[in-house]
Amino acid sequence: MQLEIQPTGWSCLPTSVSMLLSKYIKQHKVDNIFDFLHHDGGEIVYPGLREPNGRRGFTNNEMIDYCLGLGYAYLVYDFKPIVMAVDNQGEPIVTNLNFDKDKFLQTHDAVLWGAFNGYHHAVAWNSTMMTVYNPNGKIHALPDTWEIEFGAIITPLGNIKSKF
Repeated sequence: MQLEIQPTGWSCLPTSVSMLLSKYIKQHKVDNIFDFLHHDGGEIVYPGLREPNGRRGFTNNEMIDYCLGLGYAYLVYDFKPIVMAVDNQGEPIVTNLNFDKDKFLQTHDAVLWGAFNGYHHAVAWNSTMMTVYNPNGKIHALPDTWEIEFGAIITPLGNIKSKF
């Protein structure tokens, strides 16, 4: 995996995807994703919010489409899965399920996305080195205070199988 620096404050997700793809496609760059999507995520959608929170940014669906176009699967794991039902009075019941985050991190290189210091942020995760490849230009340990919301693995379409 090659460290790549995000070109804008709102492009951490596609930059992290690009870093993971560099395992398979040498010299892959985030600009390839921008070209495919025909945007750089910079449109201001919420003008009253601090940077980069007001920007359009990117979605997992866009990353799925991009990866599928290259012959790779982008498989998303919810780190906080829930099940929901409606009780007999019509009120929602929500049950949190357990997810083995440590096992996932030990077995999968992935894009990790979550909340950190008041911002949502995405990074690439190297399971061999147990380190974060942060698109802000640093390689470091996973901060304890980071609330991971999902992880996504990228694999060639012919190699889809679970390591669990």
